[in-house]
Amino acid sequence: MKTCNNCNINIDTPSVKCPICGSILVGKDKNTTYPKVKKKYTTFNRVLMFILAVTIIINVYLDLQLTSKITWSQYVIYGCVAFYLFVRSIIRSHRNPMSLLTGYAFLLVVLLLVLFGLTKFYVITNFVIPILCLTELIISVFYALIVRNMYTKKYLGVIVTNMLVSLIPFGLMIFKLTTFNVLVNISYVLSIISFVGLIIFDYDDLKDELSKIFNY
Repeated sequence: MKTCNNCNINIDTPSVKCPICGSILVGKDKNTTYPKVKKKYTTFNRVLMFILAVTIIINVYLDLQLTSKITWSQYVIYGCVAFYLFVRSIIRSHRNPMSLLTGYAFLLVVLLLVLFGLTKFYVITNFVIPILCLTELIISVFYALIVRNMYTKKYLGVIVTNMLVSLIPFGLMIFKLTTFNVLVNISYVLSIISFVGLIIFDYDDLKDELSKIFNY
């Protein structure tokens, strides 16, 4: 039986490398035993549930403070539930879930901006778009941290893109398209903090990714 000293498992295989970590195996072939590997998306699923739960709580609180009853926050609740189910389906069925999720989030922001242009409903720019951008950024950062050991470079571009998307609410504030800027400020401040964190912890990878994005 061959043994992987890195994973501490016994494997019956003609291969010279461990199928899990790629380390060189030692010993001879016998019976195959594999450890139970916990799927990474389980942790991400819990993080996603927590983020969306916090999002719902904050929106309901703001709604009650501003209107003394639940009005627009009920749509946030419906949206969070739909978003959770949507993200889970993407992660389970797509090889690059965060890239696909980022694309859908950006498309949704564009559609919301068009809707705001038609209705001038400031709840869209005051709450919905900033919360969407914040949620997308936080989810992408947590997902990258969870799969960091294997996919840091793969998802770094997605994180950078989400940071740029999270600056959209700041643009809305500059052009005076918002009347409540608390969430807008949180969105772009968190984007800056995330970018600083990437510079400190993943400077080389970040530099390479930025060179690909901006072609320099």
